[in-house]
Amino acid sequence: MITQKYSKVNIRNIIPFAYNVVRANKTEEFLSFIIWEFSWRFLKKNIKLLQFNNAFPDLMIECGLDSLKKISHVKLRESSVDLSLVFAKGNIGIFGSGIAEPSKLFFQDHHGVTTECFDFGTKIEGIFIDKRENTFICSGGMVFKSNDLGLTFKKVLDFSSDESRFLFETITETDNNILIGEYGNVEKKGKWTFVGYVYVSNDEGETWEKNDFLEKHINKHIHILQWVNQLKCLILTEGDDKKGIWTNKSDNYSLQSRDEKSGWFKRNRFHIQKGGYTSIAETKENIVLGTDYYHGTNFMVSTTDLKTFDYVMIPDPYRRSVIFRMLYLENGIIWASLYNHLSPNRSLLMYSEDCGRSWYKFLEYDGSLIKISIISNAIGNDFYILAEDLIYNEQKTYIISH
Repeated sequence: MITQKYSKVNIRNIIPFAYNVVRANKTEEFLSFIIWEFSWRFLKKNIKLLQFNNAFPDLMIECGLDSLKKISHVKLRESSVDLSLVFAKGNIGIFGSGIAEPSKLFFQDHHGVTTECFDFGTKIEGIFIDKRENTFICSGGMVFKSNDLGLTFKKVLDFSSDESRFLFETITETDNNILIGEYGNVEKKGKWTFVGYVYVSNDEGETWEKNDFLEKHINKHIHILQWVNQLKCLILTEGDDKKGIWTNKSDNYSLQSRDEKSGWFKRNRFHIQKGGYTSIAETKENIVLGTDYYHGTNFMVSTTDLKTFDYVMIPDPYRRSVIFRMLYLENGIIWASLYNHLSPNRSLLMYSEDCGRSWYKFLEYDGSLIKISIISNAIGNDFYILAEDLIYNEQKTYIISH
């Protein structure tokens, strides 16, 4: 929402700032930001805040990657291979792309032996393995499929832009289909280009149907497209201007409907009602969602039915940090990553042992110096993170175990 250029609005830049808000069709979003900011400053007693169980984080980084390398903690260890993206299948091993060679797909077995599988020529942007052990790779705006565990690949889908990809949160399986929500930041002549297509395959990813029902509603892309197993429905969230949340309990993926049993049903009408979430965790008790109101006010949200939502505001100094990703581990613990690259905001890795009712601060850091991202799916009770030094352009992969 607010870039570094306009992180401090003043009398010199307020006119171009207002012009850019209107031009980007963000007036409604900006009004929500103002209301939440006013509530934080003047009505704080009436706000339900996210609860932390520890006043100070287990770990704190004030500098760059060198300070992280010096840390010793039982939950944090260096990866034997530096990977920038990881997807694990429990009975197979892990697939990943390398930091130094981001176009190459690597495989690591349970003994730690790593082999190179395939070079896609362009950076690998997404990895997914379905329940039938088909492997899907996104690279160069295309999706490739392997049915022999990464030995050979064939192209099965072209996205609408060579800058588009799928995220961990935008590829999913229902009982009968695989779905992909397209994500990309494509700008032409100062305006965003719509890339928010939903692709559906009912033949294990061999062929795909392209659905454009979102085009008349949004101007950008899809944040989440996930199958919620306990409710037997799809949840979709999108950006960038309206921040909607949609549900679907039907086999109709092409049309908006007045109810979720006939197609896509929109759950929120106005931006202030919140939507467009970027992170999701389905626990044994609820569905937990995180917002992406960058440099605004962010919320952690819980629901059991996708009809009623319980909101808690993220407190300072993390309030303006986007909740980019969440993971639900086998032991029932949720991990979440919050990030903002503008000082004096703080970024945070945190976890919850009670389905999101309360949280523990694990690793706090200055996002203007270093960025820490969750780069894998849940691997039992482990997952991978990537630490990027923003000053010296260095990267290092770590494994968190809980």
